[in-house]
Amino acid sequence: MFKYYLSFFLLLILLIFTQPATAFNRNCRCQIIRDAIGFAPASLQNYLVKNFDSVHQGVHHIDLAGQKQIDPYQTEKIYQSLVNSLAAGKLNAFNTSQRFGVLAGYLAETVSPSQFRGLRDLIPGYVPFDGYQQPGKIHDSISRIVRNYRNPYLNRTDRQVTDYLYIIAVNEIVDHWKAAWETGGQQSGELLAAGTALHRRRKADLLRGVNVRLPA
Repeated sequence: MFKYYLSFFLLLILLIFTQPATAFNRNCRCQIIRDAIGFAPASLQNYLVKNFDSVHQGVHHIDLAGQKQIDPYQTEKIYQSLVNSLAAGKLNAFNTSQRFGVLAGYLAETVSPSQFRGLRDLIPGYVPFDGYQQPGKIHDSISRIVRNYRNPYLNRTDRQVTDYLYIIAVNEIVDHWKAAWETGGQQSGELLAAGTALHRRRKADLLRGVNVRLPA
């Protein structure tokens, strides 16, 4: 019994102090999937809300794996695995809904693998939805993300850049979720119009006592 508790304690310490090289910290990725779900088309959104606990667990797969840096092209396998599960009608399986979260985590890390540990607030106060952009072939889509965002913004930590990459991550997640859902034979339902946006107060501003007036 003592060995069991000792092993559990050591595992807990490892999880607490192991800091894998993930761009967006745990709390930030929790908000990323919430924002992405908010922009998802109606039927898909209902599914993700219903299965939020498993989606939420999935987005932290990178943390639990303790990976130092992911290969962005691993995202292809996760995407295809999700499509296969959906096509097989396994909507109620835990692994299916969890894969939505895993896919979201890998897409966010593909957008930016830089470590932003020094920043107090990675969650923007303004997040616009750019409408649905068909990803096309998944390999080509990952290559585009690497070329357009991962490479040119590597290790850029100024707020303007991190805000931009957060917004890109949210929109790419919505696009790939919708593509996987429909490729797996499901109906998405009504989609929000491009230009719809989330407005909120930034936590860092609130901590500093900055009163930012939100748009009406």
